[in-house]
Amino acid sequence: MNSRQLPPLAATKPAPQPTLSQFPSAPIAGRRGAGEMQRISAEPPSDLKWKTLFSFGWKLIGICRGLVLLYVILSLTEQAIDRGVVQLFGYLTNQVSISSPINVRTPPAEPGGLTAANQEPAASQAERPSLEIKSPSRRLVGTYLGWVILAICGVGFSIPLKWLTTKMDALLSNRLRTSLFDRVLRQSPEFFHKYDSGQLNQIINQMTIETEMTLRQITLEPPLQFVVLVGTTGLVSYNFIQLHKEPLAIFGVQFPSGAIPPIIVALALFSPYLISKIGARIRTTSKAVQTYMLALSSLITGATQSPEEIQAMEAEGIFSDKHNASLDKSLKARLRQMITVESVNILNRLPTLLIEIALLGFAVWLVLKPGGNARPGDVVAVLLLAPMLMLPIQALSSYLVMASSSWPNIETVMNILESRTKTEEQPGAADTQLVAPTIEARNVTFSYKPGSRQIFTDLSFTIPPEKTTGFVAKMGQGKTTFFKVALRFYDPQQGQIVVGGRPTTDYVPDLLRQRIAMMSQFPAFFFDTVRENLRMAKPDAADEELQGICQRTGVWRILSQKLPPSETGSILDANLAAGKTLSGGERKLLALTRCLLRDPAILFLDEPTVGMDNEEKFEIRKMLREGTRGKTVMVDEGNCNLYCTRLIKEKLQVRALKSYLS
Repeated sequence: MNSRQLPPLAATKPAPQPTLSQFPSAPIAGRRGAGEMQRISAEPPSDLKWKTLFSFGWKLIGICRGLVLLYVILSLTEQAIDRGVVQLFGYLTNQVSISSPINVRTPPAEPGGLTAANQEPAASQAERPSLEIKSPSRRLVGTYLGWVILAICGVGFSIPLKWLTTKMDALLSNRLRTSLFDRVLRQSPEFFHKYDSGQLNQIINQMTIETEMTLRQITLEPPLQFVVLVGTTGLVSYNFIQLHKEPLAIFGVQFPSGAIPPIIVALALFSPYLISKIGARIRTTSKAVQTYMLALSSLITGATQSPEEIQAMEAEGIFSDKHNASLDKSLKARLRQMITVESVNILNRLPTLLIEIALLGFAVWLVLKPGGNARPGDVVAVLLLAPMLMLPIQALSSYLVMASSSWPNIETVMNILESRTKTEEQPGAADTQLVAPTIEARNVTFSYKPGSRQIFTDLSFTIPPEKTTGFVAKMGQGKTTFFKVALRFYDPQQGQIVVGGRPTTDYVPDLLRQRIAMMSQFPAFFFDTVRENLRMAKPDAADEELQGICQRTGVWRILSQKLPPSETGSILDANLAAGKTLSGGERKLLALTRCLLRDPAILFLDEPTVGMDNEEKFEIRKMLREGTRGKTVMVDEGNCNLYCTRLIKEKLQVRALKSYLS
């Protein structure tokens, strides 16, 4: 029974209380430019959906059922040991009082001496006192040894339980992070308009961990705490019976003394109920903190992506001011959250403290009651068990606070995991193989949102196969959008894009993208070897195939010159370092090489000369033409004569889009 960044919930420790570290994330602010300050207004929090919370939690912990079962067994065993130590301590106290020194007196002889009938042997008279003392002594030693063994076991239990909890949390959080990362990678482009890279990094690497720990505790701990509460209540009731075996008259009603603790516990359960009723206030303050944190992450990410531009404009002071202002707003939100959480914590602790005082006071009254015959060990047991009786109740309240404060976090993660793109699993899509490298637009009408500006209206044209076709249009007039619609990131509202003689909606997106490759304006590389960066396009590619395609496009020579030597001597084992040591043109050439590794029938080049100077543009011209020979290539580029052998002055019927054919 662990709480994040808090010590484990042991029977002898106070119940974990929510801390600010438990509320890390929230709704996502919209994407902004690097230097633009985001206007943040925390939206009203959504209601906590308990059914959804538990359903998601049980599905998550079902990933490692064996570890969960072992965790439940060890946790309950640890709690049983803690309470057994207390109960044995009470028995030990009673045995000590029973085994106190006994004065053995020999009764005086009757006048006239003893008769043969009532006279005992001297040996029997000598043995009787030692037997009377020996039995309590054995019980005392046995109780002491049992207490020592349980106490040692209680101390040693913390290590395996902590190890198991850490392993279980790591496995569950890693699985959740993997699922979320996989889902993000399959999102449509509009998803990345809502979440920028800094926010997604925080969601995947932080929010998922917090979500997993919250779900695991909310799902597993309350049932365990109820079991512990029932067991502890039973122990306290047993000791109350030992204190006072006769029924008690309370307000004229006779109650068995053992029924007093369950009645007090039932009253104490009002505290978690009250906490659940004020959960909306906790969610509101937590959501504000998380919103400002994500806004701050977005600002830092935007600034660190373009430091040269900021320095060239001498805008460091502006960004520093925006950063400080964001920190100040975040601090104020955190302070409001702290006041709310601490107020709830006081509300949580106060009733249980009052009930604990009443419980102990009642036990003292039973001891002091005239005619009482309470043993000291029973009193000690009640005094030690009373705080343990309140721990599960406080823990239940803490879990309610945790659920309310972490709900924005959990809801964001669940929404991403359950989201699907518009083109996923469309009815009618089949495993149709792309045959001919042809592409045609037939009366295509498309807009990103219903009622928004139409990007295409009745768009129609045909691209000749095995030729290079250049798109020329102003920025924002739909060149890249056509590529995305053809690849089924979106589907047109009207009309069809026909690829290989069939509408794109007849293809499953994965199969369509196996035969159509797209080189982005900003290719994705990561910190790993050249081999792994290339195998992103074809995971089973052999080294000979990789070297051959790199030599064909000329990038092999560039990598040999620009990258540090590897330990094996092969350039494929050199660390590409996300392409940081390559120029813009060299990165584009490497990206083109990776696309050609897939041997696509159709190739889309999205502004392939972005980030190049004129010299690089002319150097890459020959490489592009040689590398794409015999393929149907579409180039989104204003200066298409770099790629097209000739331009045909034939304007197609394309709204806001010109296409020139080679």
